[in-house]
Amino acid sequence: MIKAQHKVWAKLVFHPYLIRLIRKHFFCLYLIEEFQPVDTNVPILLMPNHSTWWDGFFVYVLNYLTYKRPLYVMMLEEQLSKYPFFSKVGAYSIQPGQRASVLETMKYSLDILQNVKNPAPLVCLFPQGEMMPASARPIKFRRGFEWLIKHANTDIMPVLLAMRVEYLEQQQPEVFFHLNSLGFVKSLKKDELETKLSQTLDDMLQKIVSGNKGQLLLTGKKSVNQIWDNFTSSVLKIFRDNS
Repeated sequence: MIKAQHKVWAKLVFHPYLIRLIRKHFFCLYLIEEFQPVDTNVPILLMPNHSTWWDGFFVYVLNYLTYKRPLYVMMLEEQLSKYPFFSKVGAYSIQPGQRASVLETMKYSLDILQNVKNPAPLVCLFPQGEMMPASARPIKFRRGFEWLIKHANTDIMPVLLAMRVEYLEQQQPEVFFHLNSLGFVKSLKKDELETKLSQTLDDMLQKIVSGNKGQLLLTGKKSVNQIWDNFTSSVLKIFRDNS
């Protein structure tokens, strides 16, 4: 497997580039509910839905704006082999279908979670194992997270993350996050987590539909209508001032 190798130089290159990229392609990023911090001594196991090419980048930005933890993201070995730079900012690999490789990756993930420092790490895995639309039902998880929780010899905070990208009244899409902390547990049932993530996604959608976008995390590129509105407002102000 390919292990994560956090490098300061890589973060110095990657971080400003990614923030600029997100700002360029999205109007705003929102957190639907009020952020609930987790004790910095407690490692976090983050389990998002996977519906867009951007998801790993979204997790990076969300962690930077909220938890602020050393980040580790599980990534397909086929993809990480093509883009090894990502291992320098926390990505590590898994080969689904290869039993020995999967076990090696799970043990490596467990080692990361149990190597508690302050702040403790955040490990992200995508339990669906494949990209699916956020509205697709039923949600189906692959195994792995249960093993991590069961075998951990320290407290771990499992957190579900619902993510949606929506085109609303702006030219650029808007990104919505909904975090659902599950509390300290020693076992997680696959079917229960599938239901919880479905409910979290549905709850987020209802809030978006009702106009409740939540907390603004990051602003991006202005849309054409905003630029036009600002221009016309400026022109009208000039006319009023000179009349």
